[in-house]
Amino acid sequence: AEFVAGMKRFLVFLEQQGLLHTLIILKDDSLVGIEYSALYDNVYYVLNGGYDLARPNVGKYLIMLHLQKAARLRARIVDFLSGDSGWKELWNCEKVPYYTYRMVPLKD
Repeated sequence: AEFVAGMKRFLVFLEQQGLLHTLIILKDDSLVGIEYSALYDNVYYVLNGGYDLARPNVGKYLIMLHLQKAARLRARIVDFLSGDSGWKELWNCEKVPYYTYRMVPLKD
């Protein structure tokens, strides 16, 4: 519940700043997929979302839509905020290291 509340606050903040972009896929008025992104300092960040796993290729379609939107917005970089699972080499993309931060409880 805390994560969801924090994510809502973050999305509201991005929207208030004019940074939030939303992709929505509907089929017959039913939600099939939704993803959020933000454009900041000419970098297009794909943030979060979800889609119906029972429908084939929705994830690929969302990636294509993000790339198109980033191009329309003239983003210098597109960052999917995900680690490399081999796709970067297939697409001749630059590998950029990323870091994971974890909260460690303080000892009394």
